[in-house]
Amino acid sequence: MLLSGAISFPATNYFGALYQQLLGSKAPVIGIIRHRLTTDGEGVTTLVGFYGCPLSCKYCLNPHCKDILYSDKRISPSELYQFVKIDDLYFQATGGGATFGGGEPLYYSDFINSFYKLCKDDNWHLRLETSLNVKKETIKKVIPSIHEFIVDIKDMNPNIYKAYTGIDNSLVKENLRLLVSSGMADRVIVRIPLIEKFNTEEDIQKSKNELLAMGLHRFECLKYETSITEATIETTSGKSICQVLKDIRKAVADANNIEYEPAECHFKGDCPGTCPKCDEELKNLTEQLQIHKKNGTTKKIHKQKLSSIEKSIIETITPNLVGYIYRI
Repeated sequence: MLLSGAISFPATNYFGALYQQLLGSKAPVIGIIRHRLTTDGEGVTTLVGFYGCPLSCKYCLNPHCKDILYSDKRISPSELYQFVKIDDLYFQATGGGATFGGGEPLYYSDFINSFYKLCKDDNWHLRLETSLNVKKETIKKVIPSIHEFIVDIKDMNPNIYKAYTGIDNSLVKENLRLLVSSGMADRVIVRIPLIEKFNTEEDIQKSKNELLAMGLHRFECLKYETSITEATIETTSGKSICQVLKDIRKAVADANNIEYEPAECHFKGDCPGTCPKCDEELKNLTEQLQIHKKNGTTKKIHKQKLSSIEKSIIETITPNLVGYIYRI
């Protein structure tokens, strides 16, 4: 019988090694979300959320990520690849790909490296949304597979960090230095949140100064809301996402002289952003592109058109992130 309740995870890759012993190549996932628009990195991305986290944050967005004993979704790298590859056209056109979050995705570095081997020839961009509070050996192992690290540091002040997360941040700082020394400074986005009752704007500036001194310069300032009732939660409308995806398909088709006109949508109600009809159009267009690729005649979207699509993606997104976090 499974034991109930959340469990504690160490800031090592012990849990990742344990899951491999128990499940082989499969990893427990909270969920997989397609068609994220620049929220989890550039372009169109698919977000893969893993179970397990070393932190005990007071305003955790995914508290259920620690309920590993209840996870019933387990997937192998090859199964994930088969699921994700339907959106290859979107990834190629917008510089997107797969983003691994959670929880702490670095518990699954071997899984991520295996997935990278499957998709590296597709030129997808793999990103990690991570606390970096793991052993540096784990970071070293995964660096060659990752295009971009999105790091939520909470606060660089050790006392504030521990008060909010329950653990020390010495590993976080050590791993940030490791990324810089590994030539990854330009590929690290540091999220610096304003956390009610824990830090101030002055603390955020101090964190920025410390990070700048390390050689990091890409920052996202956020605000954490303290409860679901207080948070202003807005999701990008499914119909808006659908329109962006149609624009991408049309632009790719036009660039490659493929006759294609997106079907008019008559769906009523809440749209998830795609549907079997849209996916069928995507599949057919992808198959035609494969023929062009074999003939060596594949062409990318014209830069001017791509810029227009990127602008529409940005305009499509609401100012607020989904959940307890929003940009300030």
